[in-house]
Amino acid sequence: SVACYTYLGKKLGFTSGIDGPRSEARALQYMEDLNELHTEITQKAFASKTDVAALQTYLGDKRYKARLQAINRAVSGEFFFGSEPSYVDFYADAVLTMCEAKFLNPIKPKSGDTLETFAPKLVAAVAAIRGRPAAAKLPDLPWVPDSIVISEERVATWKA
Repeated sequence: SVACYTYLGKKLGFTSGIDGPRSEARALQYMEDLNELHTEITQKAFASKTDVAALQTYLGDKRYKARLQAINRAVSGEFFFGSEPSYVDFYADAVLTMCEAKFLNPIKPKSGDTLETFAPKLVAAVAAIRGRPAAAKLPDLPWVPDSIVISEERVATWKA
């Protein structure tokens, strides 16, 4: 949750660039923007149990593109708040991990890499988080349970 990432980020010192009420408000807004992105993708992905029509429409819609571009503009350097990671960057990693693992990676052969296309700075910031030495110490486990990943049968319903 936003609250947990904020609390732990502050406790562990991941507050680079978040140095006052204004930047803290921006940090919360960025995390809520990411949360809304996940919510919208999830709603579209689960609109049907048999196809991906609603998700396909959403990923081709200007709202999805605009949301990703707005989040992308918030990345002000290598990370959201400059050259050092903050709790916002770790939250972005968590949200993108869920979006990619459940929905975007299974349909990428059909849709293309929409994250890289519309939010390359966001993708780079998350890649930098995933590339940190501490990340290499994590166990090699599936990102999410297979039961919540879009099935191959549903992916096959993507209309060219």
